[in-house]
Amino acid sequence: MFIKIKPGDCQEKNNKLLDKVKENPDYAEAFFRIGYCCNKLNRLEEAASAYKQVTLIEPNFIEAHLNLGMVYFNLEKYSEAIKSYEKAISLKPDNANVYCNLGWLYYKQKRFKEATKSYSKAIDINPDFALVYYNLGVLYVELGNKHKAIKAFKKAIDKKDSYLDAYLNLGNLYEESENYEEAIEAYEEVIRLKPEDVNTYHNVGKLYARLNYFDKAIDVFTHLVRIKSDDGEVYFELGCVYCECGHFEEAINALKQAIKFDSLNGQAYYNMGVSFIQLEKWDEAIEAFKQTIRINPENDKAYNFIGMAYFFLEEYTEAINAFKNALKNNTDNTKAHLYLGITYFNIGNKKKALEEYNLLKNIDEEMANKLLEKIKK
Repeated sequence: MFIKIKPGDCQEKNNKLLDKVKENPDYAEAFFRIGYCCNKLNRLEEAASAYKQVTLIEPNFIEAHLNLGMVYFNLEKYSEAIKSYEKAISLKPDNANVYCNLGWLYYKQKRFKEATKSYSKAIDINPDFALVYYNLGVLYVELGNKHKAIKAFKKAIDKKDSYLDAYLNLGNLYEESENYEEAIEAYEEVIRLKPEDVNTYHNVGKLYARLNYFDKAIDVFTHLVRIKSDDGEVYFELGCVYCECGHFEEAINALKQAIKFDSLNGQAYYNMGVSFIQLEKWDEAIEAFKQTIRINPENDKAYNFIGMAYFFLEEYTEAINAFKNALKNNTDNTKAHLYLGITYFNIGNKKKALEEYNLLKNIDEEMANKLLEKIKK
């Protein structure tokens, strides 16, 4: 049944319809229209009551059962919704939409076998029903069957090329499965359909970086900076990619921007420190790593780099203190043992250097031998 009532007229129409059912309590069509108006007004309990009244007056009024099922669904009364849809199916068993909705209700109740059967029935009736394939994909994700989920989402896309959510879920599954090339293809379809989707651009940029396609990753994050210049995370990701591919000056500039938006981003300070180390800017590196430690005092690797910077500045006492702090946080920090031993050797304390060798050989014999070779020279 098609009802032509403008949303703004619903309250007025509803009042008139209430008067009509007072005069004629068996006026099923009036109750149906009351249900429609109450639903539009988001008065769902009243809508459910009106549709239920229709079914009592005319038990075979299929549209009332369908609408009642939808209202119950929106009220999260899934058991009642299922009963309404099952009644609708008994009246008209060739309605694919009803089977689709019923499958979703079973899914919400974690009755996955019934949900699968309902979706299969919907496909039997309408093999081109993209939403059913999508819902099947969601169900298979819940069951942990990535292979079937991917197959279902692909089928949904085959039936509807513009199915954004199917592409997004497909990309997520491929990414979780470490099929990064396929994930990028799916995410790029999301971007084609929704160019303003910043989160998906993030995903694509990160995956390009993971595949060492650094130029492409830089292009993505540079584009994001242009369209989302107030997003510190974008600058952070761009800085990380620059650092990864050896563009250290650019990395520092991007990471400084990231820190302006989030002064507690310890990883931004850390990556900036690494970039300064690579550029042999020791004082700047020390300051960056000190900021990392301010945010995360247990970061033993940051202490390592501080020690290295002081070592190259020939400030050996400070270097020793830094390496010792690294070892306080992580006694198995092989590099801290190695560089601490080298530092002791450089200041002529061979005994302390050998102590670090003896500690190191119980953790990493190969690295310990490197220290021993240095001591023997």
